Amino acid sequence: LRELDRRLDREFDILQVVAGISTAYLCFYVCDQHLGMSGVVACVACGIMVNAFGRGMINDEEAFGSHLALLEWLLNTFLFTLGGVIWGHVSFENTLSYRVEGQTWGWLFLLYILVLVIRFIQVLVIYPVFSRVGLKSDYREAIFLSYGGLRGAVGVALGLALFTRVVNLDPDPFSEARTNTTVLQFLGGGVTLLTLTINGTSAGFILRKLGLSKPAASKERTKILFEGSAKDFVNEQAQMLLQDSRFESVNYLVLVRNVPFLSSTPPHVTDESAVPSPQPTRHFHEQVVDNGSQYLRVVGVTAMRTDTGLNDSGFSSDTLRNDMLIEFRTIFLELLREAYKVQLELGELDENEGNTFDVLIDSVDLALNDVQYHAKQIEDWKHTHSFQFNLRRSRILGVSHLEHFPRSVRSVNSSASHARRFINQHAQADALLVLAFKEGHAMAEAKLRRYVNRVDDVADETVRETIRLAMEHVLKESDSQVVEANRQLNEEICYADLEIILSHQCARILLHRLIKFTERKAEDGLLSKKEARAYLKDFRKRIDHDLKKSVATCLAEENLSDEEEESKNVAALVEEEEPNDGVDEEEESITEECKVEES
Repeated sequence: LRELDRRLDREFDILQVVAGISTAYLCFYVCDQHLGMSGVVACVACGIMVNAFGRGMINDEEAFGSHLALLEWLLNTFLFTLGGVIWGHVSFENTLSYRVEGQTWGWLFLLYILVLVIRFIQVLVIYPVFSRVGLKSDYREAIFLSYGGLRGAVGVALGLALFTRVVNLDPDPFSEARTNTTVLQFLGGGVTLLTLTINGTSAGFILRKLGLSKPAASKERTKILFEGSAKDFVNEQAQMLLQDSRFESVNYLVLVRNVPFLSSTPPHVTDESAVPSPQPTRHFHEQVVDNGSQYLRVVGVTAMRTDTGLNDSGFSSDTLRNDMLIEFRTIFLELLREAYKVQLELGELDENEGNTFDVLIDSVDLALNDVQYHAKQIEDWKHTHSFQFNLRRSRILGVSHLEHFPRSVRSVNSSASHARRFINQHAQADALLVLAFKEGHAMAEAKLRRYVNRVDDVADETVRETIRLAMEHVLKESDSQVVEANRQLNEEICYADLEIILSHQCARILLHRLIKFTERKAEDGLLSKKEARAYLKDFRKRIDHDLKKSVATCLAEENLSDEEEESKNVAALVEEEEPNDGVDEEEESITEECKVEES
């Protein structure tokens, strides 16, 4: 472990896990096969030594423990399954050795009672010590410690190892040694079976009777503490989101209805001049994206252009200009991909909600292919729009299945409501896609500017101007893509519908962040696993069901109000036009008479 203690190299974390598993098996093999000792006891002693002296040498204790816990669970399951099969076969099949009879069953139950009594005596002897040292204890915990000390995997493994050794040394199936070994392994496996079936199933009842289960007052206290911290967290996150220009016009009542622990009064939003960068952008700036490969490429481009020697006009040739543009477009698109991943990490995108994240990532990959192999400009919105069109067509095909039902089954009203619901879902999906596209471009543009600003002090004025021109050219291409996305958003979705979609998107982001907050509190021990699961189930229900129903209802109500207002306007126009019909006919007849007189 000391030799593999290299905390900055993540590969050595896996090597430490492999070393731990290999050490256990090597210890068992050497002691059992070559030294004539018990391999099981040797493994137990090895584990005690590593726990005592090697804990500080483990790079990632969480990963190490997770790997060993998984392996322990698999091997324990295999051991008990295999041990149970062999135990039953050896004990009740007379072809191998002595067959267990009724008298042996009586010895088994007597041994089980004696084991419990011996366990109580052991705990009683050392009770004066462990009740006064360390975390200390009381008589109730001592009683449960005596009752709940299950004899399990180690006993089963020792019994199997003993029987295997005796069988290999004594070929006579009915010898005294084989008979005694069969009885011993039967008693050992039988005690394990009884402790699992009796002690294991009644442990919860004993805990409650002794008053060691979590009291209601403690549960209520834990709930109050968690909900208080969750309320602080949600209101802080809501304040940060409402300061973001994307969510400055959201309906706060929508957030209150759908997000638990949120205050009924809107949080105070500071002056725009004092508002910091939005959280995704700040988080993106703090990250070393892709191990810093994009920044190193900017530095490499700067050094290469400095060594090449550029004239005062900016680019020395069209070849150098095109090479630099390709390089900066590639860097920008790689930053854009990482920006989408940051949005996913912060809960602004959801892999389970449609195909928005996959569409954005795939559009970046296709745009990278165009830039690197065809020397094209950045046109990722073209690919995004293409994927969007295909998704829209698939939704339409899904709605068209309604036509296969007979007219008697689907009424006109149900068809109209189904079509209206489809249009609302289509508008919501398109709006969220455009919003994520715009935010990703804003994050990538800010990161690229930071990278370029870092190399200002390592390049001369001509190179700095060249780098700046290339960056501005790429940023203009990015802005043109955002303009195209905005144009489609404005053409397809009205302001009122967009406000509804943004309000529910803000609520969805808060719920996603609340889920991660709850998971962290459960890992820290503030919440039990059972309580955390109950909260998480409620939060996910709000995302998967309540939010979808709410946004559909709000959009439908908005559409109905628009239709009613439009019908009123049409009726008013008709009423205004009706009295003019006679006047128009009279004027037309007078004009005809004048024409006749003139002729």
